[in-house]
Amino acid sequence: RKASLYPRVSLTEEGIPEPTGRLARHARRANSWFGRITLGQLSKVATVMLVMLFVSAAITTWDLFHGLAAGGEGTLLGFKTFVAVHLVLPIVLVVLTAIGLILVKVNKAHAIEALQRIIPHWKKKPGKYIDKVRLGDLLQMGLLRGGSVSTLTSTIYMNRIRGLGYAVAYSREDLKNRVLDNEIYTLQASSFPDNDFHRRLAADEAWPPPAEMGRIVGHAATMPTKLWLEQDEGDPLNDLDYLVVCGQATICYNLMKHAWDECRRDGEWLDPGTEELFEHALAEWKKLVRDPLSLLNDRKRRSRLPELKAQAEAP
Repeated sequence: RKASLYPRVSLTEEGIPEPTGRLARHARRANSWFGRITLGQLSKVATVMLVMLFVSAAITTWDLFHGLAAGGEGTLLGFKTFVAVHLVLPIVLVVLTAIGLILVKVNKAHAIEALQRIIPHWKKKPGKYIDKVRLGDLLQMGLLRGGSVSTLTSTIYMNRIRGLGYAVAYSREDLKNRVLDNEIYTLQASSFPDNDFHRRLAADEAWPPPAEMGRIVGHAATMPTKLWLEQDEGDPLNDLDYLVVCGQATICYNLMKHAWDECRRDGEWLDPGTEELFEHALAEWKKLVRDPLSLLNDRKRRSRLPELKAQAEAP
């Protein structure tokens, strides 16, 4: 009621009402008129247009047939243009309008059937209520439905798919004692416990992680799901670089921690090969501590991308 008594007034940044021009008033009036059109009115208009287009195509066909039979002179725009504009175009519009009306009728019949199943007794036929639905309301319902589907697809379904993937991996008997978690949030912790593993890394000057590694891990761990890669202005790293560096550091740390916790008994390694693996991972971890981008830069230097670009640009 308040909105009807006190219509909305657009204000500028200074709080002054914006001037309402003649064209703006006409545009708002046209939008309001379009939103008030009902499905029943639209169906009637489409039916009238269908009849008019059919009559136009029939008259043009009749005139064209008699003109060709009489051997009349050509038109100003040419015979093909005349046929395309006065005959083919109306026929195409007739077909499209007829298809649209058929689809509306079919969907309306399905809607009426569904309404009658839900609500058995109606004061009037359900079709009359459907005919009174406004296009503005129908468009709003479509937008709301599309937004909810988009949210379900991008958030709920994605999390569900990931959960099912983890469930399959951890429920397989042949993968038990072989699955190693490599969660991207491992190195995001604000504080780490003071244990033998971390003291072992600190003895080799490989602990704690540098601030730059923490920044990269934090950026990658909080990155949302995206359809394409982005790069902030002034940042030498793009989204993929952040993810790769975080993955390299995290898997190196998790591999060392797993070997230290699970492959030692009473301070001794169970297998010399595991100790060699730990030392190799520790050497790579030291590189990352000194320069978190070291492995990424090595990977880029060995990449064949410049060579492929040169081949593509060669004449």
